Amino acid sequence: MNNIKMKTTQFFVFFCICWVSVKTAYAQEFKYEILKGGKSIGNMQISQKRVGKNLELAMKFNAEIDLLFKNMLIEGYENASFYGGKLQRSSILRKVNGRIKADIQTQWTGKDYINTRSGKSNILPLKPIEMHLLSLYFHEPKDGSLVYSDGFAQLLKIQKDGQTYELKLPNGKENIYTYKNGICTKIMIKSAYYAVRLRKIP
Repeated sequence: MNNIKMKTTQFFVFFCICWVSVKTAYAQEFKYEILKGGKSIGNMQISQKRVGKNLELAMKFNAEIDLLFKNMLIEGYENASFYGGKLQRSSILRKVNGRIKADIQTQWTGKDYINTRSGKSNILPLKPIEMHLLSLYFHEPKDGSLVYSDGFAQLLKIQKDGQTYELKLPNGKENIYTYKNGICTKIMIKSAYYAVRLRKIP
């Protein structure tokens, strides 16, 4: 009888663990078409996966751009890992015509963030980061939210402008985000030389 009760209890505990795991785990993946002047020049995939307090964000894209009489194949890979809502590590890898143009990592040590690029590391005077650029694809921000950029190794302020959100970058570029039901559906990337649109594929 005791064995039956023990097996029943074990089964119940196992069932509860599985149920909690299902309730605390989910994954999403979105795809975007990259457009320039109305012409499709590439695509992007972005995903998020949550298991308990762990959240993993990942993005990859490729685009072919004709810029100043030069054809460029641009590839990019980014990821960001959060635990308990705080950024633990993130990275960027960018290639142009097969050559690495950016290889940047940010790591939380438990005390500071370390940003590493081209083999050189710098301590960032930042508190635990709550929002990364990749976060903007899955969550509509609040006006004035601070978003971390690996490329610039700093927090950038995003501001609401009517129905869209604007993020001005230190290099003069500007990203404009449009949302529907909390999900980013369009991004306009503007620079002095070109404008590119990203459109979510239904």
